[in-house]
Formats: sequence, C-alpha cells, structure tokens
Amino acid sequence: MKINYRVSVPIFVSILFLLASCKKEDAGSRSFDSSNPVGYVVYGTYKHDFMHPGVNQPLVIKFLPDNRIEYNNYLGTATYPYTMSNDTFYINGTDYESFVIKDEKVTRYVYAADIRGFSLNVRKVPSGNELEGKTFSGKYYKPDGSVLHNNFIYGFIPGNKLTAAFTPGAIERTNDYTSIANIASRSHPAAGQVEFTLLIDGKLYATYANGQALQYGTFEWN
Repeated sequence: MKINYRVSVPIFVSILFLLASCKKEDAGSRSFDSSNPVGYVVYGTYKHDFMHPGVNQPLVIKFLPDNRIEYNNYLGTATYPYTMSNDTFYINGTDYESFVIKDEKVTRYVYAADIRGFSLNVRKVPSGNELEGKTFSGKYYKPDGSVLHNNFIYGFIPGNKLTAAFTPGAIERTNDYTSIANIASRSHPAAGQVEFTLLIDGKLYATYANGQALQYGTFEWN
C-alpha cells in the first residue's frame, strides 16, 4: 500500500523557521541570563578612590563555568568564585565586592569602599579578536593629568602583536600581547611595566603602569 505524506507549505516553513531558530540558539544567540552567564563579559571603566584617582581604568570580568569569574585589569588576572542572587553577583560570596546587572548593564559596582564612578556594560565574548587590524591614535597623560605624549599611535597586527609610534609609519616598538576576551590586551613592554588596553564602542582605553605611576589615555579608531 502506498502512503502519501503531505505537509502544507505554511507548516513546512514553520518547521524550517523553528530549526533555524534552534541552530542560532546553539551558536550563542541567547541574551544574557544571570543564571547562565558563561560566554559573556562585564567590560568598561571605573575610577578608584585612592589608587590613581580620577583615571578611567579599564576592566574586563569574564564569566567562567562553575560559578567563577576572571577579573582582568592592569594589575593582572585573578579568578574568584561567586554566588548570585536577584541579579547580584557576590565575588567570594560577600557584598564587600559585588555588582548588579540589569538589562545587560551594570547598575551597581562595589569593590571594598573605594569605587568613585564606573561605566560597565555586558556583552558576549566575540568569536574573533576585535583589536586585530585596527589602529588608534590620541594623547597619553601623566598621572597628574598633564600631557605625556601629544600624539601616540597603537596598532594591532596579526599574531597578537601591537605596535607603538609617535608618528604614522615610524614604529618605536613592537610587543606581543595577551588577548583578553577578544576585546582587550595586556603586554609587558619592559621589565616592571604593564600595558592594558580595552576596546569600548570604537575607542581604545589604555593604561601604562610603570612602577607605581599609571599613565593613561583614550584613543580614537583611525
């Protein structure tokens, strides 16, 4: 006996749409979920009360499996456990260090009692290095706010390398860097020196720690 299976066009299209939606979800298209934040980062800048006050310091907090976060700034990388309740993430389980995420934006950030301003958002970790192939230029400032370099140029080239120059085409140095969440970099141009950069909305926020001194700048994408 021959059986004919017929599916109407609208139903067939609906099935295809459902399958496509599932495939996109598998590819990481889901929105931020506080109960399952792996694959996302908190990123932006903050100002500290006594450690380089007034400086917008770049920060990247990457969510890891097993209720852990990876905390990245110019000081280095550290991993901490966290607990979460009502959209509040408690680092090491205490309110002493915590942040609140609402609508993919950090609305509260506590780091001891020392934070004096912040601008932090949430995004997915991009699949590729968003710094690579880009050039940025701007001014570098001394810790006291006076100009250190009136024109400073960063370039990010393949192989996780960055270049630094004062004039276009005249490279002063080339350094390897560690990519952080595909939106930030950390390098060590010389002994005791740490360079940390973060891409935010097409601008590069950078700090350069030389001993206790922290130089800083915001650079435009050329």
